[in-house]
Amino acid sequence: MNGRRIAFWAATGMLCALMFLSAGLYMSDHSTVVMQFRQLGYPEHLVLPLAIAKIFGALSILTRISPTLTEWAYAGFFFDLSLATLAHHTSGVEGIILPVFGLICWVLSYFLAKDIFRT
Repeated sequence: MNGRRIAFWAATGMLCALMFLSAGLYMSDHSTVVMQFRQLGYPEHLVLPLAIAKIFGALSILTRISPTLTEWAYAGFFFDLSLATLAHHTSGVEGIILPVFGLICWVLSYFLAKDIFRT
């Protein structure tokens, strides 16, 4: 396995782990997450659909079953992480580190995938 593939799988693994863990948190500690969404200015009814989308998006990226579905998953994660970073920054609510870390993993995973899989 060459260095690019190792970097791709490391970044992709961390990105997907972050999504799986946040989805698990959204479902297991729903009331706390709803309170945090309110502080960030997001409607609470997004919590459960976002958790489900994170699970399916991570599975799509890891399995690469469909190039189109994988692109949509990457797009969704980009918007999720970008908006989370922006919301934390503008609201002053702590916790900006994880979405920024997720964006870094996203950039590495997405662009290395373009090189490795030529999609």
